[in-house]
Amino acid sequence: MKKMVTGVLALVMVLVMVGCGQKDNGVVNGVAKDGATIGEGAKSFTMEVVDKDGGKVTFTVKTDADTVGKALLDQGVIAGEDSSYGLYVKTVNGITFGYLSYTEHTNGLPTPSGTNYGVVYLDDHETIAKQIADMRPNCDVLIVSAHMGTEGTHEVNDFQRETAQWLADQGVDVIIGTHPHVVQNAAWLTGANGNTTFIVYSLGNFINAQSSRDNVIGAILDVYFDKTTQPDGSVSIAIRDPKLHCVISQYEAGYKNIRVIPYSQYTDELGAAHGEFTLSREYIESMLRSTIDEEFLTLD
Repeated sequence: MKKMVTGVLALVMVLVMVGCGQKDNGVVNGVAKDGATIGEGAKSFTMEVVDKDGGKVTFTVKTDADTVGKALLDQGVIAGEDSSYGLYVKTVNGITFGYLSYTEHTNGLPTPSGTNYGVVYLDDHETIAKQIADMRPNCDVLIVSAHMGTEGTHEVNDFQRETAQWLADQGVDVIIGTHPHVVQNAAWLTGANGNTTFIVYSLGNFINAQSSRDNVIGAILDVYFDKTTQPDGSVSIAIRDPKLHCVISQYEAGYKNIRVIPYSQYTDELGAAHGEFTLSREYIESMLRSTIDEEFLTLD
């Protein structure tokens, strides 16, 4: 009898809910209870986790940690370990996720020598191929963040397309594009071995105070992964239903009170009160529909 499990990933930064051992105060086997308040601290935030069937669990985290990720790690809601190439989060409903990150350039800044960190450029195929080969056996799903493209344009350039196809040929499952500071399209690619790769060429900005209308319109990616284990122990992963959810960076005159508002909650009244320009729902929808293929876009 084959076994199938499903993981759900939401990406701007990656927050993955995992099972990683027993935990008291509202967390059992790495899963927070609905309505629970976990942790202690002066700061708090609320998380909502949606499973593949639409079921929701909402819980509050109290913390003194500096980041959401650290707070969730402290409470045992996510887990990870340091690999040779940074943190990769693992055991998401039995699915292991590996993460690698590369850049086309450093915006004209030189790469410092003699440091404990390094920058791997996207044209360094030899290094990237080795890192992918080293990481691949350690994960079910391999995600690459690729800082590439042309700032301020919704058009995908040749370097992005060629790089994405090369990464697909290396067996990468998901590619998350950054750098253009505006949203760009998404696509399915087929790798050299017949594998399926999903790419979003640019998520745009999540939160920012840039002064162009298109710069304040960003996206969050959510996507499902189905892992099937056959009786002989062989494993397959299917990528399912990737969707881009629009978010708006809203601020007042003088770039004050910067905040993120989901498009589903955005109104023309908010757009009229934007600090630098008028931003209507009609404009937002028109730009998104002309940029992102319908199968990948949701305005919910």
